[in-house]
Amino acid sequence: MAKTVSIEMIHEDLEILKKDMAELKALFLEPKLKKEIVDKVRQARKRIAAVYVSNEDIKKEFGV
Repeated sequence: MAKTVSIEMIHEDLEILKKDMAELKALFLEPKLKKEIVDKVRQARKRIAAVYVSNEDIKKEFGV
């Protein structure tokens, strides 16, 4: 027997999908991770201002 699908049923399914996507997005944008990244960027900027590293040294470090 064929199941009848109404616009209301489709709407309910879409609302469930939107909720699930929002939960997944929240997991991927975890604040703790953002804080760690921000801290590392700040440390790198401080290091750049405090310590000069020549282009030759950087090339050696990365094997270029």
